[in-house]
Amino acid sequence: MQSEFEGISKLRKGVLVLIIAAILVVVTSILAGFTLAGILTLLSKMISVSTLAKNPASIASALSSSISSSHFTLMTSALGIIGFASFILVIVGYSYLRRGFKTLNIREGYAGTTLFFSFLVLFILGILIFVGIGIGAIKIAPINPKIAHGLFMAGVFISVTLVGIAFLLLIISNILLGIGFYRVGSKYDESVSKVGGILVLLAGMLPILFILMPLTISAVASFLYFLGIIFVYAGLMRIRVAQKIQQQAQVISTAQQPQQTFIPQIYQVGQGIIRSDGFAHLIIYSNTQVLILSARIESTNINSVNILPVTLIPGQNGVIIKFDNVSSLKPGTAYVIAITINVGGNISEIKAVAVYQQ
Repeated sequence: MQSEFEGISKLRKGVLVLIIAAILVVVTSILAGFTLAGILTLLSKMISVSTLAKNPASIASALSSSISSSHFTLMTSALGIIGFASFILVIVGYSYLRRGFKTLNIREGYAGTTLFFSFLVLFILGILIFVGIGIGAIKIAPINPKIAHGLFMAGVFISVTLVGIAFLLLIISNILLGIGFYRVGSKYDESVSKVGGILVLLAGMLPILFILMPLTISAVASFLYFLGIIFVYAGLMRIRVAQKIQQQAQVISTAQQPQQTFIPQIYQVGQGIIRSDGFAHLIIYSNTQVLILSARIESTNINSVNILPVTLIPGQNGVIIKFDNVSSLKPGTAYVIAITINVGGNISEIKAVAVYQQ
């Protein structure tokens, strides 16, 4: 239970950091737009001035002075700082995700984060090779233009190849990441996380169509990814709340057990569901034979009318509890089910958590 709690906590932190990074990217884009709009406005004003027709050289001079102005410098500095901060946050976020998936043993998610870091290495390496060989070609060009041209073309080929492989790894990374989030939602029966995982998965698959509609596909993929991680974060928060309730319930259950050499351990595995027909589905672990006497939903007047099976055997047991009218329950809300049990003549109560689904 503790390791699962830590794994969900790491995933939640990682997704939150990625959301912040995505917001910073949006802010960067807006600032870049304003900066470009400002340059174009200044340029149009300069062209409209009649004196510029008599002295065309003043256009370049005025544009140069405008670009070097404090306003433009401030905007450029802000873009650089926010962009660098976004890059660092993305690395931190994926590091949290990597550790979270590893703790929960979600192989697809762990592999997705590994491929993402491989993408970063290849992409940066491709850019550095292009810049390095380009500078070398410029220095050699006055001495031997043919060698400089060949060196430059080789650099372009190597860089494009590395960057192309990098983006292929990024596509596969996002697909595996979406599958990983979906598996987390399936493991804890959390539908919001499942939806988020599907959206991230679709965002990862859309770039395959990038050649057909580059701008449209990029915009849609970015939107789906951002929406997906928001859904994932909301689902992880609900799982975290359910885990805390289970942890408290387990402490209460343990405190109620008699002091014996053999201590019975009975607790819920994962998260249960309550359906609109009144049937609740739970998985209960027990290390001894236990008789279930009754069940009720806390903070309500809803009691069980039937329970199958009534006897738990050592190991994991699928338990179905039929409750009376559950129409007063709120969809998507986690409820605590108090289950009265008989363990070797000792009557006690354990708690389980289930989400009501219509």
